[in-house]
Amino acid sequence: MNNKEQLTNNNIRKNLMNVQSTNNTDIRTGNENINVELIASNEYKLSKKTTIEK
Repeated sequence: MNNKEQLTNNNIRKNLMNVQSTNNTDIRTGNENINVELIASNEYKLSKKTTIEK
């Protein structure tokens, strides 16, 4: 790992602000809805939504 990569990794760790996860079940279908969001430094937001069908 070079110095630039190290600085980038440090900034990512330093700026990591919040990880949110919600998990709920639709009572009509029984499907499970999972939503995970990673929010870093108010500039980057990664969101993954998954539905598990029952």
